[in-house]
Amino acid sequence: SKLLYIYLSLGDFMSKVVLNTLLVNGDFIKKSKINGIKNKNCILYIEDGIKTRITLSPIIKLERLSSEYNIVLYFDINSKTSGTYYLIGYNKYLDVEVITKNIINSDNYLYVEYELYMDKVLSGVFKFTLNY
Repeated sequence: SKLLYIYLSLGDFMSKVVLNTLLVNGDFIKKSKINGIKNKNCILYIEDGIKTRITLSPIIKLERLSSEYNIVLYFDINSKTSGTYYLIGYNKYLDVEVITKNIINSDNYLYVEYELYMDKVLSGVFKFTLNY
């Protein structure tokens, strides 16, 4: 894919990884086992046609790109952060805020618990787990 080519052309060492993801929002639960690639602090994968990049640093960055939307979220423990949510078909940006309740970022494991607000309205309380 084009995304994969862009990152491979950066010249960083990358390795293929198997990812186990779990996303919980109230009664909604989605589990996946997918292939991805990882370099020193970045994980890339495509799930259900959505290209995802997670940057692992003191502030976790999540970028998701689909044919319908682009979203960028930042997770910083016990903080409120601003992100972007772009609706492609409507050519419209929504204000997005994240309140991060918990982060665990250890060897081959990421857990993020957060509240997501769109235009100042609570969109959901999420728990995201990634094993790689």
